[in-house]
Amino acid sequence: MSKPNEKIIRVLADATRDRPARRRSLLITVPLGILLLLVLSILAVEGWRQSRISAAEDRAKQAVADIRADYASIGDWPGWYRGRVKGTRGDAEFRAWVGRASSRHIDEDVSEVLFGLEHRLLGELPEGTQLSSVELRKFVETAAPTATELDEILVFDGVTGVPSFENGLPTIGVLQRISAIKVLCARCLALAGLGQFESAWRDIERLFKLVQRVQDACTLIEYMVNCAIEGLVHATFQQVCAVGAPPDSLGIYFPWPDAPDRLTELVELEAVFAAQMPPNADALAEYFGNDHSRRWFRWFDPTTTPSSWPHEFTREARDLDEFATYVQAVRELAGMHRGNSGTPPVVHDWARDILSKSAAGRARLTVARRGSNLAYDFRTAERKGTPLTECRASKLLYSVRSVEVQNDGAVVWTWDLPQADKVSIAGPYATIEDLRAESLSLKLFPMNR
Repeated sequence: MSKPNEKIIRVLADATRDRPARRRSLLITVPLGILLLLVLSILAVEGWRQSRISAAEDRAKQAVADIRADYASIGDWPGWYRGRVKGTRGDAEFRAWVGRASSRHIDEDVSEVLFGLEHRLLGELPEGTQLSSVELRKFVETAAPTATELDEILVFDGVTGVPSFENGLPTIGVLQRISAIKVLCARCLALAGLGQFESAWRDIERLFKLVQRVQDACTLIEYMVNCAIEGLVHATFQQVCAVGAPPDSLGIYFPWPDAPDRLTELVELEAVFAAQMPPNADALAEYFGNDHSRRWFRWFDPTTTPSSWPHEFTREARDLDEFATYVQAVRELAGMHRGNSGTPPVVHDWARDILSKSAAGRARLTVARRGSNLAYDFRTAERKGTPLTECRASKLLYSVRSVEVQNDGAVVWTWDLPQADKVSIAGPYATIEDLRAESLSLKLFPMNR
């Protein structure tokens, strides 16, 4: 018997092989290959993202190291801040008072009244919106200890300026501090609404004294907070002036001077703040918060919409790059202004932000102070026998567009900052649009209505 032809056997085997099994093999192999390519592509893209983050992190750490070198001679940062302010300091006592004031107004009913008064203070409630006398009295009683305790704080020459330190960085309780001031401002409005003007003016004088004690700021953010505090106090004074005349005892606070220019000082403060950032990855991650996206595939979050993934994909590297640019800009501005009284030129957008905040803050304070000057001057003139409709602002300080008598008997003055002040206050770094409004108004009711 002859040996079988191997070629023929192979042909017969191919002809009888299970074709469905071969197709199944292809159906499994091809998708697995595609999936493998997709996984490798995603890993390559994520690896590129991580390299971008690493490069941005290196740049940020170098920027911090450079600015720290400029202030290497300062070994005691808390002491450096304390050396900037004068007089007796009640910073810790002020923070404790703020904490008590905030916890005292957790009650839901009281908070609702505070919310309504806050919006009335900011001019956000519709005309005619009323709060009941019962609600106002309850709020006044609840806030009374907050007002009384403030007297214990006012014995100090200053109550802000020296920041507390946490994890090696100066910190400040911004929202908590503003909420405490809002409580007192709202209490003044409530007292005026109840006709208790003597108590309202007493609280306003407390607030005036507080404003005098928050002038020292050792960080840019604290400067902005202090601007907001003073703005709220002046808005409160003007609203109470709308329905009542301030006593002569408040005359010692008028005229309020225009806000001083603190631009170069604030630049230096921002520089030393940046110098206190330790140049390491952990500190930078803490600076950007716990929700940073440095971890692998952090941007891929099934709980969020896919439209947010592109933002998360680039956020960490972008934030680090912006931080590095900011620190470099601050360093350059601080270096330019040392020993130079002139305004440094703008070289970076982030530097422009520092300059605009300083200029806009000063402009807002000047607007607020001049509004209170108007209110006090007009009420004083009325007390001396001049009808409100005949009161006129000094042309040297104010530009009054119109005087209007409304149907409810109120007299409304619309006024502007003089053009020269718009240039010098808002300057080339902050436009007049940075103010709350270019045209401001003061509304007073006649005392004998």
